[in-house]
Amino acid sequence: MARPFKLLMILVGLVLLVAIGAVIAVIATFDPNDYRSQIAGIVKDKTGRELQIGDIGLSVFPWIKVDLSAVSLSNAPGFGEQPFAEVGKAKVGVELMPLLRQRKIVVDGLQLDGLVLNLARNAEGKTNWEDLVKKEDKPDEPETPEDESKFKLEDIDIGGIEITKAAIRYQDDQAKQAYQISDFNLKTGALKPGKAFDIETSVKAALEAQKLNVELKLSTHVDPDLDTQDIELSKLKLEAKLSGAQQGEAKFEGDIKGNLKTQAFELPKLTLDVKGKSGDIEAEATLKGSIKGDMISQQIDVSGLDLDAKGKRGPMNNGQAKLKGAIKANLQTQVFDLTGLDVDAKGKYGEYDIAALLKTAAHAELASKLFTAKGLTLNATVGGKAVPGGTQKVDLTVGDVKLDQAKGSGQVSSVLLKAAGLEASTSLAVSALDTDTPRFSGPLEVKPFNARELIAKFSAEPLKTADAKALTSVSLSSRIDGSTKSLKLDDLLLKLDQSTVSGSLNLRDFASMALGFALKIDSIDADRYLPPVEPPPANQPAKPYNAAELNKTEIPLDALNDLDVDGTLSIGKLKIKGTNLSDVRLDIAGPKGAAKQASLAGKLYGGSFTANTRIAPGPHPSYAIKTSLQSLSLGPALKDFMGDDKVTGVGTVNLDITTAGKTVGDVRKALNGDVSLNFKNGAVKGFNLGEMLRKGKAMLAGQQYVAPAEPVETDFAVIDFSGKIVNGVLKSDSLDARNPLLRVGGSGEIDLVNETFNYTAKPTIVESSKGQGGRGLEDLGGLTVPIKLTGTFSAPKYKIDFKDMAKERAKAEVKQQLDVRKEELQQKLNDKYGDKLNQKLGPELAPALEGLFGKKKKKDAQPPTQEQPQQQPSAPAEQKPAEQKKEESAPSNP
Repeated sequence: MARPFKLLMILVGLVLLVAIGAVIAVIATFDPNDYRSQIAGIVKDKTGRELQIGDIGLSVFPWIKVDLSAVSLSNAPGFGEQPFAEVGKAKVGVELMPLLRQRKIVVDGLQLDGLVLNLARNAEGKTNWEDLVKKEDKPDEPETPEDESKFKLEDIDIGGIEITKAAIRYQDDQAKQAYQISDFNLKTGALKPGKAFDIETSVKAALEAQKLNVELKLSTHVDPDLDTQDIELSKLKLEAKLSGAQQGEAKFEGDIKGNLKTQAFELPKLTLDVKGKSGDIEAEATLKGSIKGDMISQQIDVSGLDLDAKGKRGPMNNGQAKLKGAIKANLQTQVFDLTGLDVDAKGKYGEYDIAALLKTAAHAELASKLFTAKGLTLNATVGGKAVPGGTQKVDLTVGDVKLDQAKGSGQVSSVLLKAAGLEASTSLAVSALDTDTPRFSGPLEVKPFNARELIAKFSAEPLKTADAKALTSVSLSSRIDGSTKSLKLDDLLLKLDQSTVSGSLNLRDFASMALGFALKIDSIDADRYLPPVEPPPANQPAKPYNAAELNKTEIPLDALNDLDVDGTLSIGKLKIKGTNLSDVRLDIAGPKGAAKQASLAGKLYGGSFTANTRIAPGPHPSYAIKTSLQSLSLGPALKDFMGDDKVTGVGTVNLDITTAGKTVGDVRKALNGDVSLNFKNGAVKGFNLGEMLRKGKAMLAGQQYVAPAEPVETDFAVIDFSGKIVNGVLKSDSLDARNPLLRVGGSGEIDLVNETFNYTAKPTIVESSKGQGGRGLEDLGGLTVPIKLTGTFSAPKYKIDFKDMAKERAKAEVKQQLDVRKEELQQKLNDKYGDKLNQKLGPELAPALEGLFGKKKKKDAQPPTQEQPQQQPSAPAEQKPAEQKKEESAPSNP
């Protein structure tokens, strides 16, 4: 702004030059208009610019007055035809007699109307006022003794200055910006050295790039003292209005006292009112305080600072903030101290009612870029319908905050946060503050708290767990290392009720939620944290199971595809779904959008297990699963897992399958692979196969059956089963189950897609049945009893094929009768046809005939007998049981 005012003084000088020329012209010819060309010529010689003057008015007594109109000065070369400066009217008058007699300048007033300055800078950085400034600049002249003939300051008396409708336009082609000041008005009272005067001014400004318009008004009473160099601006009033892209008003009122010699100043009582609106935000504020300053020492003190701000619309609707404190600043050393800062804010943010009180003291060294804050406390209350419990409190205390902006580092010590029943403490070291990803690190401790109560505060539904005491004691300690993009927890120690979790957790990227972990749990009963099993309502029938609906269910692979994880989890002891496991280890890995691989291993019920799974999500997801259970004690496992040990013994299971698809049905249809199992030395509870056979035998004989008092179970020495899954159908003809009573084979299919059975088990009774359930079945030895298994998984059906059983029984009896009467029939044939055949065949072939029909008995060796009547076939003689392998033996039940 110094340049425009300097140009203004140049123009005023030009006006005075014209006035002096006019006076000379008056004295000589009394018509100054005749000398306009000579005046323009002088200006041309001095500036190189063209000066045009409209009409010149002149009067001499008692005032020498000059009136000018339509004055313009041409622009610098290269800046267009628009005039550099224009003046609509100019008027000045000097009283003649004081000027001649007392050498005093008494001016009735200076009036300037319609002044327009067109300032410009071209793309090369050259301005259109440089030539005027250069010609105006003069070398410093040596000081000379004061000339008594010259006018003194106290001899100047100006009735006032009035400038109306002035404008300044500035076009900067280099910065591609434009500014405009219009309607500049200035009016003063009488100007006499050492005397008080009033001043009023107003101006409008337009910032084209920012699309803003500004209006300023200033009025004050100026009271100078030339002897003491004191100056006071009383009743100072400054008003500003902002319109355009943003709207606002500001009003400043107060007094300013200063001393030009000591350069000290004071604003004892200032008031600043501000109102503003930008978009959806509307606010107003009032600032009060006192300011003292010393421009020599560059020291400024602000005391009694009181800011009251209110938000009418926007994020803090109907909000209010009050700030109190004091500021001491040294502008030379750039050191600032803020003491007694007290910020009290309250308002409504969306659905939340917020009230906060902040207290602290701060110190800043701008030159060295050092900032500190001490004793920071924040007490906040958040309320509203969406807040659990209606109201929640947050208390934060910070011991010290130190920031070194030059190094981009700092420290935040003794941080204590209390909120919603949580109490967390930390001290952080911060770094890389001069980058896009500032970092922080330090210890973190969360004191023991009741997680159930915490969840209850933030959840509309109560937490339901099988154990009502679960999650009642939780604590955490760790060392954190993070940034605005990631967070890592090392030396993690989480106490969860009676369990301890240790290790590390690394959220590698907040945006992608990439997670890494290496965790260990000593022991945990997961069943405690699962929802309790609730019986269905008594009057509500159970929803029928529908396999077709299940097959339509989509597998949620999108979440799996977005998962980016790499970690390990080790558990010393784990109980889940009633199953007890130990030495469990889970390894899982897979970046986002790529295949995920997981391996699970551990020990359970005397055995071990491994499971390896690979899932490749995408448009055509695929799966591969390989599982092995070795030496598993079935009884205890089933007892814990299902509540009933329907099968006992030691088992081994192997599964190796692949599949693909997006729905359950697609996955079932694409199942392919192998499955095998082996159970030894156990029993299948719920049915007694020996009893079922005895019952079947009685039914075939038309006899009444009375069940014996013995366990309802079927012992087995070994069960071997293997099969192949082809396109969702398990096919197997490899079943080998053995116990002292039975040998069981089988074949058929199990449709895993439609959940149906089509399988036939074929138990064969051991010919000597002394084992479990074998009593009373001795005469069924070698008999095969087909059992047909059909139906669905939810409603299986089985039946004994009595027709095939009867055929097997009939064949066995015919064979038995033939074996019993073999010798008798051979003897009868030999007696009747033996001699005749011997004669025909001769001595060479007769021995062969004896092998077929038996050797003929001598009559004297056995007396003749009468033919006995035909009897019913007798039961076969008891045979010794075949030698059993060691693995086939099983203890017999009484």
